[in-house]
Amino acid sequence: MDDAELRVRLREHEATAETARRLDERRLFKRAVWAEMDGVPEAVRGADAGRLRAAERAVADRAGVAPERVVLDVPPAPSMRESRTRVVVNGETRRLDRQSPLVDALRAAGREQWRLGVYAPADSTDAVGAAAVRELGLDIDGALVRETRTGLQGRLDDFEDAGS
Repeated sequence: MDDAELRVRLREHEATAETARRLDERRLFKRAVWAEMDGVPEAVRGADAGRLRAAERAVADRAGVAPERVVLDVPPAPSMRESRTRVVVNGETRRLDRQSPLVDALRAAGREQWRLGVYAPADSTDAVGAAAVRELGLDIDGALVRETRTGLQGRLDDFEDAGS
């Protein structure tokens, strides 16, 4: 299925027709709030789909908007199953994460880039963002949307001790 066929199918169903219209007209939801992993309670990060939908409804209710005007995106925690791969170094079998400092650097980068996002139509992002912070218990250091990121600063050698 290509993009055009997807849009046709979305238009054909009442439940998705409005979404198709917004896509066609480029009236996409905007970011109301972004929160870094450390600012998101574990109960939210680990919530199942049902609890996340309930959280969307609670945020919408607090913001005074219709529930379908709030989208909560909670990505899974970063993981690197590959880091447990066994490698042979000088004839000795070792786990990759214990051999290479790159693994710890990649883990740190994945954690640094993780974001919870709350999205809403442009005319309600302020209300939805404020409601999400209160309803979800987010710690966002006073800014609803972080325009700049400090990023992860470090050199590869900073991670060598962690991998040993």
